[in-house]
Amino acid sequence: MFNKDIFKRFEKKKRLYIGDFSEIYRVLDKNTKKEYALKMILKNNNKLGNINYLKNCIKRENEITKKCKCENIVEIYGLIETKDSYNLILELCDSDFETYLKDNPEKRNIYFIRNQIIGLNKALKILYEKKVMHRDIKPSNIFLKFKNDECIPKLGDFGISTLYEVDNNHSCGVGTSLFMAPEIIKGEQYNYKTDLYSLGVTLYYLIFDEYPYYGNPINIIAQITNKKPIKKTGLESLDDLLEQLLKEVPDERISFEDYFNHKFFKEKDNVLKNFKKKMKIIRV
Repeated sequence: MFNKDIFKRFEKKKRLYIGDFSEIYRVLDKNTKKEYALKMILKNNNKLGNINYLKNCIKRENEITKKCKCENIVEIYGLIETKDSYNLILELCDSDFETYLKDNPEKRNIYFIRNQIIGLNKALKILYEKKVMHRDIKPSNIFLKFKNDECIPKLGDFGISTLYEVDNNHSCGVGTSLFMAPEIIKGEQYNYKTDLYSLGVTLYYLIFDEYPYYGNPINIIAQITNKKPIKKTGLESLDDLLEQLLKEVPDERISFEDYFNHKFFKEKDNVLKNFKKKMKIIRV
């Protein structure tokens, strides 16, 4: 799966990821001597289906990312099409949130996670202002970049993102099932609040190292509908935020405006640094 055309310009240093639809490499630009992440999607991959749909997704990812330029969004420097592949030249990050916490379990604390989510909120505000639904928010799509002892979270992978009008509903079932809002799993129409639900699952996973609901989509919906108990931390502001994000009914789910102003993000640092999780059970 080596594309000679693209690697005439870039020297492959390391493969960072391989999936059904794409591969990501750490590469060095032979001309500028700068390092990037190169996301390669081969045209002859028989798992991709409609090649025109794929092409549109890649172009949309490029266009939306440029439209939402922000320090907390992974930057795309260019889109290169060769006879064999589509290639996105991306900002190189140091890790993703999921991998980083697995490698550094001492960082799985509410203080560190809260501060990273506050950074991520800068990206989410841009998306909301630009009327963009990401549709695949999850820990592995939140990347971390370390700069002068500062950890900067960056939202990436806009491959299935889309534009919306605030009152418009969508019905295309896309995303990762464990993080997918119940209205998407059910095949119902949905709006921007699906990203808030995915954010709730992401926050829950980052804190507890487990998902609130497990299994295939049918099992997940059954657990949600039957109000399967989920854990809470014992920190009132955080537990309230999780409860508001994980509401089954979109109209009952917290709005982006209320989310950005939630009291959890205003908790004093010393409160969070000294806080120890108290595993309790709540019903959403």
